[in-house]
Amino acid sequence: MKLCDLSETQFSQSIRKFASSIFYPLTITLICYLSWAFSLVLLGLGIMTVFFIILMVTQKNSIYSLPLFLLAFYMVPDFNESYYYTAIHLGFCIIAVIYNILVYKIKLKKGGLFYPLIAIFFAAAIGGIVYTTMTYGFWEYIKDVAFILLLTLSFAGGYLFFNNSISLEEIDYKEYISKIFLCVALLVTAEMVTYYLRAGNILSAIANKTLRIGWGNTNTLATVLMMTIPFILYLASRYRYGVFFLICAFLAYAGIWITQSRGCILISTPLLLFYLVYLVLKTKNANRYWIAANAVAYVIGAIVLVIIFRDKFFELFGKMFAKGFDDSGRFELYIEAWELFKKHFLFGSGFFYKTDQIRSFMYMFHSTPLQIFANLGVVGIIAFAYFYYFKYKTLIKGLVGAFGMAIMVSLISLELYGLIDVTLVVYYLAVTTLLLLIIAQKNAQMIKIENTRGKNDSNNKNN
Repeated sequence: MKLCDLSETQFSQSIRKFASSIFYPLTITLICYLSWAFSLVLLGLGIMTVFFIILMVTQKNSIYSLPLFLLAFYMVPDFNESYYYTAIHLGFCIIAVIYNILVYKIKLKKGGLFYPLIAIFFAAAIGGIVYTTMTYGFWEYIKDVAFILLLTLSFAGGYLFFNNSISLEEIDYKEYISKIFLCVALLVTAEMVTYYLRAGNILSAIANKTLRIGWGNTNTLATVLMMTIPFILYLASRYRYGVFFLICAFLAYAGIWITQSRGCILISTPLLLFYLVYLVLKTKNANRYWIAANAVAYVIGAIVLVIIFRDKFFELFGKMFAKGFDDSGRFELYIEAWELFKKHFLFGSGFFYKTDQIRSFMYMFHSTPLQIFANLGVVGIIAFAYFYYFKYKTLIKGLVGAFGMAIMVSLISLELYGLIDVTLVVYYLAVTTLLLLIIAQKNAQMIKIENTRGKNDSNNKNN
């Protein structure tokens, strides 16, 4: 038997049947939660790596590996310790990918986002070439470039592989992807609940915004939840009685309030209201009435609870309301970023811009555009403009259906929040963005194929 025939064996078919069911992402969710809750990252990553290797050996279609990449980041209680674990497992994963490419003869054709990604990492590689070299020495710059090259291999190489190995034809991909994001929301919510139960005084922990779970803080938690809700709402439109999914979406939105991330609350509320109205208008069956009725019931229920327990409500969220639109020190960072851009106009101060206080990682300016301006200069601005052009060109092509709109709303919410905080340079948000853009590309291709088939069928009937 040839190695490529392994995907047609009974064993591989059983793997595919499990991997395409809801039980698979739920299993990954449980592993991630236990790994996070009991600090078993090494064990969790080991199990994830074994899953990934099995999928690469037995399946030509890499779509079944997406739950691993979209959920694995949220098992990490401490990123500093996990970098070393990740490097080890990444090596095994690369070997598995090479095996999959060679055995299943995957042709690595450059997609529309390949050159924009290369442009971004080229700008990152030469970013700070003057500042870092002059301030901290040439070898410090080389060290930064080495890490940038690793990121380039991971993101550009990952894009090449997934863009050419993901197939949407053998699975209900819209439902599959949406359920993965449902699992992300369930995992993040479970971690939040666990944190507060461990905190002792739950009300005080919420009121004082102490939430920290390792891989993220209150703002990043809210950002992740915000990105999942459109997909959960989409699932509600797919099922006759989608009440369960509507409840999950409502709880995820409530989770954003619990984090007290003012930016995410302000951005998610109108966007999710827009997507709800869109779904009600777009859905053709009786689901539209279920969605509308339940949404109205939840809003009324929330208002009633706030009125009844208004003292507790203001005790929990009083500090957030008192801040209002206060910038929380962001304006000073924005001025600092602008001054850096003016001083290092062409190449910026470097993707890993350092100060005497922060030498180990990026200095965050709490604004993605200003982060690009300060770190990468004019070269970076041109590179990201090139990337954003293809990004939105891809998203607009897939806007025909509710699933394409869910991707757009999810990424737009991330984009808007990125104006007041760093988003695209956070690893798990960058990975999620890239995978969603690949799915958006594939979805646009599927829409084009379906439209062509529809025209051909119409012509055949007329003939």
